[in-house]
Amino acid sequence: GLTNHAHDVGVDVLRSASLPLLKRFGIEGEMALQVVRRGAPPSGVGEVVLKLPAVRTLHPLHLTDPGRVKRVRGLAYGSRVSPQILARVVEAARGV
Repeated sequence: GLTNHAHDVGVDVLRSASLPLLKRFGIEGEMALQVVRRGAPPSGVGEVVLKLPAVRTLHPLHLTDPGRVKRVRGLAYGSRVSPQILARVVEAARGV
C-alpha cells in the first residue's frame, strides 16, 4: 500500500510520534514499526511491519501541558530521482 500520501499520516510520523505516545498509555514490551519498502502513488507497493504487544487495558492519559519543542528532525526520501536532488532538499531544510 501507500506509505506516504498527502491526505494521510505517513509511516514516519507514526514511528516517531505515535509509538512513543503509546508508552505513555502504559503499554510495555516491544513496539516497532519498520518500513520494508516505501510505496508511493499510483502503484503503492509499500510494505510495513508493525509489532505491538497485546494489551487488555490502557491507562488514561491527560495531555494538558504542551511542553517545549526540544528538537526538529526530518527525513528526505525519493523515488526514481537523483540522489543529488535529495541532498539539495536536506541542505535547504537545514537552512530553515
